[in-house]
Amino acid sequence: MRVISGTLKGKKLFAPRGVSLRPTSDRVRESIFDILQGALEGLRVLDLFAGTGAMGIEALSRGAGSAVFIENQKSSLETLRKNLSGCRLEGVSRVLGGEVEEGLRILEGQGGQFELIFLDPPYGKGLARRTLGRLAESRILLPETLVVAEHSPVEELEGIFPLARVDFRKYGGTRISFFRNSRATSTDHEN
Repeated sequence: MRVISGTLKGKKLFAPRGVSLRPTSDRVRESIFDILQGALEGLRVLDLFAGTGAMGIEALSRGAGSAVFIENQKSSLETLRKNLSGCRLEGVSRVLGGEVEEGLRILEGQGGQFELIFLDPPYGKGLARRTLGRLAESRILLPETLVVAEHSPVEELEGIFPLARVDFRKYGGTRISFFRNSRATSTDHEN
């Protein structure tokens, strides 16, 4: 696993050994960022179920201003911190160890808001839909927030107001749904 493009292009990212982690493949990650097409400059990014941090790190490499990572698995947290340190991203990143729900409450309490949110929960547990529903009612959404959700083919994700699905892609056994805050102003562009 490596950073695909940007200032950290080619940088190797570590993955925890012996853990049933399902990191987003380089091919899928590259496709997602091709769709986002440079619309990352200065964005505040939230990486939920962050795992190794590959999605948030890729966003930072491509110009995002900051990233918050939420992960609850101890071995993944250690690897995530190692990847951020190895990429020298400590100054523009923050790691919250714990469940996503807990992390969202902390961020809401601190007034955190994000323009781009990555959501990649473990498959087969209904977490993608549940987390999307939680985000839909969260104060961390801005009018222009885009949520990129990775999910299994058996978990169909439709929009949950105010999050409307604006794009959908299939990559083998992976599905990617893009949701835009439907409260967005008419000057926002669609991806």
